[in-house]
Amino acid sequence: MRGKLLSLLVCVSVLLATLPGAGPTQAQEDEPLGEVTLNWAMTTQESIATTDAVPQVVQDQLTATYQGQWTWQVLSEYPGDLLELDEGHGNSEFSAYGGGSEELQDQGKTSCTWFEAGQYRLRNAIQWDYRPKDNKGNPPGVSIRLVKEGDDMYYTYSVGLPGGEVEMEGRWSKEESSCGQSWSDRGECDDSSGCSPFEIGSLLSPRFEQGLEGKVRMEEWGFSASGTATYSSGPGDSPPGMNHQASATYQWTLTYSREPSNLEAVIIIPDDYEKWMPEAGADEETKGNELTVEVELRYKDRPKDTPIEEATFEFHLVATSKEPGVCLNKPAKDKAKDTFDLKIDQGANPDLTVENGGQSASTKKPGQGARVTITSYDWGAYGRLWVRAKVEGRRPETLTAHLEGEPGKTRLIIPKDDNDNHIADYWEEKQEMMGEATWDGAWKPAGQKTEGDGISLYEKYRGFELGVGNQRKHEQLDAPYKYIFMYDPDGVVLRTMTDPRSMGSSPSAVTKCRIVFVDDQHWTGEGAAGSKKRIVNFNTSGFGHAVDQHALDVRLDNSTSALDPADWAKQHRVTDRTLNPTVRGIAYGDQSFGDYESPGGTFRIVIFGYNMARTIWNTVEYHTPGDSGSVELNAEVARYMTDNMGKMQEAYAKMLARVLSHEVGHGLGIDEHSPTTAGSKSCVMRYLAWEDCPPNVNDRFELACRSPWPDRFGGAADDLDCWGQVGVSDRR
Repeated sequence: MRGKLLSLLVCVSVLLATLPGAGPTQAQEDEPLGEVTLNWAMTTQESIATTDAVPQVVQDQLTATYQGQWTWQVLSEYPGDLLELDEGHGNSEFSAYGGGSEELQDQGKTSCTWFEAGQYRLRNAIQWDYRPKDNKGNPPGVSIRLVKEGDDMYYTYSVGLPGGEVEMEGRWSKEESSCGQSWSDRGECDDSSGCSPFEIGSLLSPRFEQGLEGKVRMEEWGFSASGTATYSSGPGDSPPGMNHQASATYQWTLTYSREPSNLEAVIIIPDDYEKWMPEAGADEETKGNELTVEVELRYKDRPKDTPIEEATFEFHLVATSKEPGVCLNKPAKDKAKDTFDLKIDQGANPDLTVENGGQSASTKKPGQGARVTITSYDWGAYGRLWVRAKVEGRRPETLTAHLEGEPGKTRLIIPKDDNDNHIADYWEEKQEMMGEATWDGAWKPAGQKTEGDGISLYEKYRGFELGVGNQRKHEQLDAPYKYIFMYDPDGVVLRTMTDPRSMGSSPSAVTKCRIVFVDDQHWTGEGAAGSKKRIVNFNTSGFGHAVDQHALDVRLDNSTSALDPADWAKQHRVTDRTLNPTVRGIAYGDQSFGDYESPGGTFRIVIFGYNMARTIWNTVEYHTPGDSGSVELNAEVARYMTDNMGKMQEAYAKMLARVLSHEVGHGLGIDEHSPTTAGSKSCVMRYLAWEDCPPNVNDRFELACRSPWPDRFGGAADDLDCWGQVGVSDRR
């Protein structure tokens, strides 16, 4: 299946009937007699989905916009009906977004459909591909027939189609690098290396051609004509096993001016443009921040003079993002909407008539200038603004506005984004980080098994709703640093990080990563990774998405009889398992994700509070003289712990932090020491041993013996290199 965009081919002749004046007129050198200008904007939409005839489910959609302006100088007028034109100059722009089963691919990718034994073999599903076919700067040529009858001018504007400048394809591909044998739309097989199995159909339909014909009144200065041509695919354009639909809308303006226009439309760069970054409101319907842009008419040779001409100004947002929600984890996945992230709101623009869902607007009255206010509805919003001025009066013409001081640029990129990764340059400059949107290479702290934390550069810029309760707020993440997301409903992680007695052994201190918290509404919920649970960056269209990153689910179980979590036991078919009363914590693996390597592989971390208290009792008993198990010894242990409540609480806080960091280490891919009591005593992954602390009645909580308390993952110097096993990103 191949979808052809409207292709504009080069043809440098305009056929014209009798013009005012008799005999040939030859322009003086460097003094053109006039100019012909073509403005065009085409939007093409395609969608494709498998039917029951194809076993693999595929659903994709793509929207592309092709637009630009080209101007030819009229060099000579010959007797009869011919104008001689130069090669022309101008600019065009092609942009596309969309996807579905697969994302939009880079420029120049190829693929093909394989046909074997009468059935399609879908190996790599769908990929969308767009390719500019002509990068030599050739103009979008047209063939224009002008016939004069009395005071009227009849025009026919023809557009070349197949093999043109731009093509857009959505197609299947086989694993091999070359196409080999392919099945074409005629049912024939050939051995060509670049296959084009299907076309949506020619745009040269009668209905389309009618949109390129018409009649205007010829004036002394020339004429201006505009129109709209539409196309939609028919029922016979879908390949077997697929439901394919395509449509195109083409808007154009053709102007012949007997003298070159001295007018231009200029977009004035806003004062806050350099530092402007999009912000969102509470939801997709609530306004965020705004950016106001002005445009004005100017004389090219006298830019400070005020023109007498007036124009109706049209503002268009193109290639606007439609990311679900307002950030990566707000609102909940089932409530997120993929509406436009930048809009021209009617309320903020009383002098404009707003259309197309806030993507287009025009001035209600003509003037020498206008302004538009653009509102953001997403923390990662992006798009482009282009402006067209329709000059009215005795000499109507249509101008495409350019940026002030940059005549070659006709699109204001929002936000400022010179490297075109849809991330505000101002944020990247503050981060001292310029890269691809999908970059997942956070390197701080260094020396761990992998770089990155599963959150791409674009996602760190777009940000998250973080915190719990009334402490929740939107936060962007610093690009160089690794972040570990925690679901901590019992507050056990936060407690270790804020208690001075335990913070040195807390997960934030031991991992040296930044710990951030999500609550019930800001992840996809508890459960298995295979069921799309525990994901924190779930509101994504797929753009700038490195991987589904998971949070560590941490719970505190204070029951006197420790049991496996019921949901984990059910999924992993574990029944009636009795846990050892000395077990203080367990990192439960998630078989649906795979081995312990990163947070995605850990179903849940459970800390058994009662067992830790039991361990402290046993420790005090070990250092207290008396007969084991005797009433007298038990009474002495109870008395000592009651009289030294502060030390007991300190011992519990330190043990809680060490046990928690130990289990978090497993959640990040660290194996047990072998043997478990080997290695440095400062490593939280090493098991404590009784022989580490001989009986000492003056140190019954072992606070002195264990000091300094374990506070790190051991490095390569310890032979076990726990630090080198840490993996934060779920990207494999």
